[in-house]
Amino acid sequence: MKKEYTELEDFIEDVSFNKWILEKSKKDELIWKEWTAKHPEKWEVMEEAASILIGISFNQIELSETKIQQELDSLHVSITKKEAAFQQPKQNQGSLFTQRLFSIAAVISLLIACTVAVSLFLKPSVIEHRTSFGEFEKIELPDGSQVALNANSSISYKFNQPRKVWLDGEAYFDVLKKTDGQNFQVLTNDLTVKVLGTSFNVNSRYEKTKVFLEEGKVVLEVAELKGNTIEMVPGDLISYSKKSKKILENKTDQTHKNISWRNGVIRFDAAPLPTVLQEITAIYGILFNIQNSQKTDILFSGGIPNDNLAIALENIREVYDVKIEKQGSTYTIGHSKEQRTENRE
Repeated sequence: MKKEYTELEDFIEDVSFNKWILEKSKKDELIWKEWTAKHPEKWEVMEEAASILIGISFNQIELSETKIQQELDSLHVSITKKEAAFQQPKQNQGSLFTQRLFSIAAVISLLIACTVAVSLFLKPSVIEHRTSFGEFEKIELPDGSQVALNANSSISYKFNQPRKVWLDGEAYFDVLKKTDGQNFQVLTNDLTVKVLGTSFNVNSRYEKTKVFLEEGKVVLEVAELKGNTIEMVPGDLISYSKKSKKILENKTDQTHKNISWRNGVIRFDAAPLPTVLQEITAIYGILFNIQNSQKTDILFSGGIPNDNLAIALENIREVYDVKIEKQGSTYTIGHSKEQRTENRE
């Protein structure tokens, strides 16, 4: 071999090298293995040249087996048509090299284009996180913001707009402040919460949305209200119903019972039995039938677990002194034995 073989073209244009790579010629294989042993520093450039010739210099990408086979068949046909050219005089090899590069480049471009198209087609336009009854999930959004999603809830956002989130149910948000001033939005059926960087809880259930601000500052956008916006400061609790078109609650609440569910406890402050049962229904997805109407006005202050239905129901039994029986998919709340005895007397 008289050539220095320092460039890719030196290998690609060599007839013997082509026969070894493309035709698996044993004779040429022995020649090049002997040459490689003497010039190990040339192995990298030689390997690249071989990769170009067999059309695998590109990174592996995920395509359907059918598409890959079609492209390989096409490449094989192209190579087969050009094999005869290797027998031509040396002066024609430059043209062969150029043609081969164009052919391989076209195949690679097509594969990459197909991959991009498939990727864009399969990529969902809307990302959704959803929890079942009794299930909780911690989520990190693409912008770095953290979300704790309560049971029986969902959040969704467009993959190119991760700071605009739709909420159905309850979630606690710890929003990462952006240096460019881009705000973060939480949209419910009743209102829109706009923030820059803060921590707050949003409960969108029972045809109303309740927002509790733990720290930072948020603005509520309410289309039906005069002025359309409400500014909140830490400790504020505001509840609004689009159905009734009015603010149901607007107070300061520093007890943080509104975010206690993150620690596994649903806290109540002087809540009547129907309110307690309503919250249990939202978390566990069970229904109640109250037969003991005498207990509905008793107020409950305390907590029940949001990850253990049996203990939650036991708490209700003890606090309200009632009997709870499961009938199908419904839990019936009736009189205890003592109460039935008293009623008969």
